[in-house]
Amino acid sequence: MKKKRKNPKQVTKKTFNFTLLAFLIIAVISILIYSNSFDCEFQFDDESNISEQAVIKKLSNFTDLSIWKNINFRPLTMFTFAINYHFNKLDVVGYHVGNLIIHIIMGWFVFLLINLIFSLQSIKSDSFSEDKKYLALFAALICVAHPIQTQAVTYIVQRMTSLAAMFYIISIFLYAKGRIIHIKKGLKWDALILYIGALLSGVFALLSKQNAATFPLAMLLFELFIIRNKENKPFKKYLIFSSSVLLLVFLAIVFSGNLPKETEQISRINYLITQFRVMIKYIQLLLLPVHQNLDYNFYASNTFWNLKEIGSFLIILGLFISGVLLFRKQRILSFGIFWFFLTLSVESSILPISDIIYEHRLYLPMIGYSLCVISIIWLIFSSKRKSIMFILLMIIIFSYGYATFNRNKVWKTRYTLWSDVVKKSPTKLRPWYNLGNIWKDKKEVNKAIQCYTKAQRINPNDPMVLSNLGSIFLEKGELDKALEYYGKALKIDPDHAVALNGLGSIWVYKGKLNKAKEYYEKVLEIKPNDAEAINNLGIVWARKREFDKAIECFKKALEINPDNSNALKNLKIVSKEKSNEKK
Repeated sequence: MKKKRKNPKQVTKKTFNFTLLAFLIIAVISILIYSNSFDCEFQFDDESNISEQAVIKKLSNFTDLSIWKNINFRPLTMFTFAINYHFNKLDVVGYHVGNLIIHIIMGWFVFLLINLIFSLQSIKSDSFSEDKKYLALFAALICVAHPIQTQAVTYIVQRMTSLAAMFYIISIFLYAKGRIIHIKKGLKWDALILYIGALLSGVFALLSKQNAATFPLAMLLFELFIIRNKENKPFKKYLIFSSSVLLLVFLAIVFSGNLPKETEQISRINYLITQFRVMIKYIQLLLLPVHQNLDYNFYASNTFWNLKEIGSFLIILGLFISGVLLFRKQRILSFGIFWFFLTLSVESSILPISDIIYEHRLYLPMIGYSLCVISIIWLIFSSKRKSIMFILLMIIIFSYGYATFNRNKVWKTRYTLWSDVVKKSPTKLRPWYNLGNIWKDKKEVNKAIQCYTKAQRINPNDPMVLSNLGSIFLEKGELDKALEYYGKALKIDPDHAVALNGLGSIWVYKGKLNKAKEYYEKVLEIKPNDAEAINNLGIVWARKREFDKAIECFKKALEINPDNSNALKNLKIVSKEKSNEKK
């Protein structure tokens, strides 16, 4: 008896219906596991990039093309923050909703991309073709539910990471669709439009964060692993040409001396050696996401010839070799391994970054991990009872989602976050310093001093710790102690703005306004847009009864930072005094 041919229209309709269902499931699960994150406070770099960032306070600032040319500023992400600020000011809910929407869209395109990979990659099993859409959905759910992703979703400023990843994945998906049409029909308009879309999306990713620079290599990786001609072979000429162009671009960057380097504190080779250990930590966090930490106390390696460095390198090398060996028979698994290394390469290679390790750097490599997990589970269970496979995958998704929901609780307030970090990195300066800042803002002076003192024991020569101790004693009215700590800070860093501002305030207290003015002006020589120094200079002019100059300063401070409550209060007081004087 002959098997009935399936109606193409019915197949297309079923596929479309399942895609919509998959989108709904991804969105609902994402909303559920991040439902307790919408009121999480601004954290860490959120202050410098959002609440204190003058550029995002006006949408019109982004009409300046120089902003868009500065890739290091991550202008597209900053533009999205400007949109948030325009509608929400500093209400965190809008920012969290924005982050979650990006995360959901990322999940949708992960599903589409992986479903496409499963469709194109020939695997000798009819059962796989039936299961591929479900496996693609589970792969996408791993990406949206894994607790490591909280640092790119709940931590608002790391929208930089998630936005870049979203456009990166869209770019690869559009490229893949364009290649399929190109192979079937030739270079027609529909294929060309998809190529242009892929290129634009890749550029948008790069404007969101620099780690997206590998998107052309990801296209090449897709070409090498997935795209095949009618003889089921890769397009060798296309691969050779593309590889040659990318290699020439890379060599031009290297020999022109434009290879990026964020910090001089660690050499390229030592950073690379350190990253072998970091990558092992990343793999552990993917497999077993326990004891997550915003600020790991990870030391830099000074030599390769230690057991940890050699062992880490051998494991990484073993994984790389496994990827090569699996290429012929388990190409999707191999693709997942190489995707992981490629998308991590900008931040874990020879491009030194001041912070050695961060969880959000796993956001894009997570796709490689999810492909590996899905491939391995399918290989183990596909020939046996598939129900066990799907139950196991559901347990994994539920476990990840539950862990993500709980991890969001740590991000709830500055105190809950840095208390957690202090427990996990007790010998690192930054956690104690930030916890001290929290107590300082809460006027818990003694607790702040305790935290700063612990930070000072870890590093006695950190100017920020010394300056903040100076600020604490200034608030307590102990001017001599404040002078002592500010003086120590300036010996280490003569241009330290916080210490200079603090000394200016001490001379205001002592009534020596001209001396105070000198210190504030010195701050503005170093940082012309320091709103605090401009506000303080306004106070000096007000004390001198130079009301017009004072008002000018307060207005300028508010122009830089419209949320500066001190400048706003001072402007009202001085404006009233000026009007009373006229009467």
